[in-house]
This record gives sequence, C-alpha cells and structure tokens, in this order.
Amino acid sequence: MIFVTLHGSCLSVLSCTVRPKEVWNGFHHRKFYPGKKKSVHFTTRVSVYKALTKKTVKTVDVAVVGAGLAGAYTGFCLAQKGVDTIVFDNSMYPKNPDYVTLSQSEMYDRFLNKNYYVKKRIPAPEVISPRGKKFPSHGGRDVTMINRVELSRNILEQAMAEGCGVIKEKVLAVRQENGGWILGTKNGILHCRILIGADGVHSIVRKTVLDEHRKENLLFGAGFILGGTTIPKGFLKFLPNGELLKVCECDAGLNAGIFGPLETAYGRRRRLEALLKEQFGSLAVYSPWTSLLPAASFSHYFQKPCSGKNWILTGSAAGHVHPLSGEGAEFALASAELASQAIKCGDPRVFDSLWRDSYGEKLLSAVDFKKHIYSPVISDTLFFAAARSSTLASIISSYISPDSVLDKEAKWKIKDSFRILAELAGAK
Repeated sequence: MIFVTLHGSCLSVLSCTVRPKEVWNGFHHRKFYPGKKKSVHFTTRVSVYKALTKKTVKTVDVAVVGAGLAGAYTGFCLAQKGVDTIVFDNSMYPKNPDYVTLSQSEMYDRFLNKNYYVKKRIPAPEVISPRGKKFPSHGGRDVTMINRVELSRNILEQAMAEGCGVIKEKVLAVRQENGGWILGTKNGILHCRILIGADGVHSIVRKTVLDEHRKENLLFGAGFILGGTTIPKGFLKFLPNGELLKVCECDAGLNAGIFGPLETAYGRRRRLEALLKEQFGSLAVYSPWTSLLPAASFSHYFQKPCSGKNWILTGSAAGHVHPLSGEGAEFALASAELASQAIKCGDPRVFDSLWRDSYGEKLLSAVDFKKHIYSPVISDTLFFAAARSSTLASIISSYISPDSVLDKEAKWKIKDSFRILAELAGAK
C-alpha cells in the first residue's frame, strides 16, 4: 500500500509493508517540492518494497555483499572450499581513489599468491611526532606498496576463476526470512542461507543485523594524488590537533592525505593544502579524494558481536580498521579468511572468537595508544628514544601500524608497555 503524506511544504511518497524496520532500513523518502519544475530525487522506499516483492530467481548457500578486499577474498576462500557463493557489488570493482597500502610483504603472502598483484618495495616510512621527533617504522626495513583497487580486482577475478558467482548489482534491501536471508536488487531478489556483510562503512548488512557506526567512531580523510615531486621515503606525522598526515608514493607520484575524527572534518582539505605547500612548495594536483573509515575511539567498540547464527560482518563493515593509522587491508584479508573457516566448520558464530584470537589484541592496544600519542611531551620522548632503540621502535610500530607484528611470546607485553613508556616520558 502506498501513502502520500504532507510534511510542511513538501510531499513524501511512502510505502507501507509488514516489516517496515527491516525493509526500510537505511533508505530515504522521495520528496517533491511544490512550485518547482524539478523534484529532488532520493532513493525511494517504494523501490525497496518492489525489490523485495519480486519472485526469487536464485538460492545460494552464502551471499557476500561488497566486492572490495574483504568481499572479494571471502568469495575466493569460500569458492576454494567448494561453498556455493555469490558476491554482490554495485560496480564490478571498487571505485575508491588510487589508494596505496603500505605493508610488509610477508603479511600479504600469508593470504595471497604472489602472482595475484603487482607490488613494489619502498623504504619504510618515518613516524614523526607533533614537534618533529622521528624514527623509522618497521625496524627500518623496506615495505611493500600495493595498489588497493588493483589488488581487489585481481582477487575478484581469481574468485570467479574458482567458481564464485558475481552479480553486478547494488543490494537495495535485506530481510531475514525462514531461517535465511532475502536480498533485493533492482532486477530481482536472491535467497541465501548465510549472509556476509563486506560492504564497508555504510554497510546495509550491518544496519540490518547490528547497528550503524557512531560518529565518534568514524575517521574522515581528505587528500590529493600529487605529481611533480618525489621524496626519499614516506612519512606519518601526528599533528597537535589530533590529526594524522600521511604521505607515501603511488603510481602517479605522491599520495598525501590528512585523517582525523569526523566531528572535526571541516576545513581539513585546506589544512592539508597549507601543510603540503609548506613541505613541498608548488605541486601539481592530479585528483582529490576523500575517505570515511571506522576507527574505534573506545575499547568497548570491539565488544559488539561481528557474527550471528547466519550472518558475519568482515572488514570495514565489522569496524576492523586500525584505530590510529586507518589502515584496514590486513584486517580485511584476515577477516575474510577467518569468516570462510567459520562457515566451513558449520557455525558462523565461531568467527567472533577467531578474529579476537587472531588480531583483536592489536586493535585494542591501538585504541589505548591513540588516547596518548598526540601529546607532544609523550610522543617526543618516545620517538627520540625509539630512534636510538630498535626494540622500542618495534614496540611503538606495533601500536601504529597494523602490519607490524610482534611474536606471540611478546604479546603479553602489549598491555603494560604503553604505561611503562608513558612513565618514562614523564606522563602522570
């Protein structure tokens, strides 16, 4: 049934369904403003209703919403295990900017065949305090530069070669029904037994099974792809106002971005322009970009479940992004592999214990470190000492970078090491 209601000076077209919370989740009205020649168009709830009332055209064991790193690799792992899987995505490949991920190659070699992607070795980036104290990350060892979009595309192609299905359509609505899930698209619907949300920070799956990411747990980045200059090595600089400046190499030249809380995003691009002009002088800007990522501000953020009886959240949809650096590629790949293991063993709920055992401590440690690292006194003291102690540099890198891994015997030090370092820095 369709209702037309009057709100102030505009009319809203609404649809009425049996499950309005499930069907309408995450969608907007279509508003028509009287007196204007053109209407302002939003996604209609009517179209969502129509999507979920079409005849089911296919049934599969597992449906993966999203074809980024987490979604593509989940499809690949499940297809290799013989699980009937479909991956949904609005576009065949991610539309993110040419974002470059820095990683130690051994971390990615754990998940992917070396032939799946093209990688380039570059010097380890420097980590710089608000007052300019610096030390080399990753123990000064070279790291790997990877084109994230290219990597996602290659993984998806490998998944298709293994028998994973890919539907190039946007999922408009999700509804639970008869112990499974109904996914509605513009052209039809699909029924699946298990649903995996790998659809990023604005995940429709997360909105349906859990909740949305709160504003205080979101990280907004603004940046540029730059040409006309080169640098000996990239760097991560912590700014006094709680923002992080990241500059690294990319295919077109330099990728420079500034990241910080969503609540203080206003004017961030202008601040980046001023910092780059001060650092490099005149530069050729090829293309601007923006990024919105989950970044936990409190440890209880990771207490929420990321799986249930017949659903799993992976990658950014689960909030598994490094709270400090905003890097999430390693966690996306790891969560995809662990999700496939949980599904293969017959209980998706096992995923929660798997990811907590695998990398949960690293995320929690980064949240604690995030609360103090922007203090000039603490960071200057720590970075000055880290430049002279490779052991201390490794400890600090393990907090800052998601791909800096301490051995299992050293994990027990994580909880107390920051307190010790803060005491050495004279913190109260």
